Amino acid sequence: HLLDPDAYGAATLAATLVMAASVASALGVGDYVATRGRDDADAPATAALLHLAVGLVALGVAYALRAPLASALHAPGAAALVGPFCVAFAVERAGHIPERVLQRDLRFGAVASLRTASGVAYPVAAVACALAGAGAASIAWGNLARAAVHLVVGALLARAWTWARPSRVGLGSARRMLGFGLPVSGAHALRWASGSWDVPLFARLFGPAAAAAYALASHLASVPHEQVAEPARDAMLPAFARLAPAERPRAFGAWLVRLSLVVLALTAVLAALTPTAARLVLDARWRAVAPMVAVLALGAVARPALVTASTYLVATARTRAALLVEALCLAAALAGLLWGAGRSPLLACVGLSAGFIVAAAAAVFGVVRLDRMGWRRVLLGHGFASRARSVR
Repeated sequence: HLLDPDAYGAATLAATLVMAASVASALGVGDYVATRGRDDADAPATAALLHLAVGLVALGVAYALRAPLASALHAPGAAALVGPFCVAFAVERAGHIPERVLQRDLRFGAVASLRTASGVAYPVAAVACALAGAGAASIAWGNLARAAVHLVVGALLARAWTWARPSRVGLGSARRMLGFGLPVSGAHALRWASGSWDVPLFARLFGPAAAAAYALASHLASVPHEQVAEPARDAMLPAFARLAPAERPRAFGAWLVRLSLVVLALTAVLAALTPTAARLVLDARWRAVAPMVAVLALGAVARPALVTASTYLVATARTRAALLVEALCLAAALAGLLWGAGRSPLLACVGLSAGFIVAAAAAVFGVVRLDRMGWRRVLLGHGFASRARSVR
């Protein structure tokens, strides 16, 4: 009610442009800290410096190119919002490594508290700014508030003052983490692209208003995945790395089956309730959202399988294979969306969901074949229950 579709679309596109620069420059150092940091005392300080320094350069490039990029997407209004989003993402990068230190130490309760605090900060700040008349910029200021809370609370919980010192920065550590992290960074960039490039492409194909409706529908359809499968990745990553090779097939199957079933159930409820909720909450300008949610939910159900497969490969140091999985996902989703692009926005959503389903099936099949797991051990891998509870 506080923003019209064009303003929301401009803010979404600006955030996507800035996030692209941030993701492309991530270097994968966070995953190194989470999986290999116990054996490398200099890793957290080195990773924090690399992550922030390289990110500032990338964000500066995004800011310098804001006008031509926004114009290329047929959304010139997005250019004015790139600056605030750059500030928000710079602060977010500063808070990334403290969270990874908590994950390395299996302090998932602290991670949950950190994310809850920062998650609450976003809607409070964004709505307050929108009520004050900030318009589309209220989304950027909400992101800045979330990043600031994430940085402060994360630094306190991870006791950053004990490791974030210049004397703990090491060249040897930097070489090790870059060798591990660059393929991981590429995989993360492709995974992010498979879930974010679609908004600019929608704007290019159907205009900012359709892109805004799609962005909202995509966000709603992805809520179960983002609230269940993505946080579970934080537990899977160190858990897979610590398990003995003989235990990993059952663990992989347990995570795969349980995450998929939970996300399937939540997504089915969401898809059933969305039409009624949309009529009650959204006005006529957003009427295209409900059918898009129902279609995109089909693809969202497949994404936990992609996350499980990719995380397993990263945790077991098959980083190039993880990169290949994410490239396959992006290619399949792009092919599906382009299939529907000449027809209608809704059929483009159908093609996108079909692409995710095909990619998920291929990724799981590839992991099972790579480690010769056997489908019985994977699909009946519930003997991992006790160890999964101990990790949690």
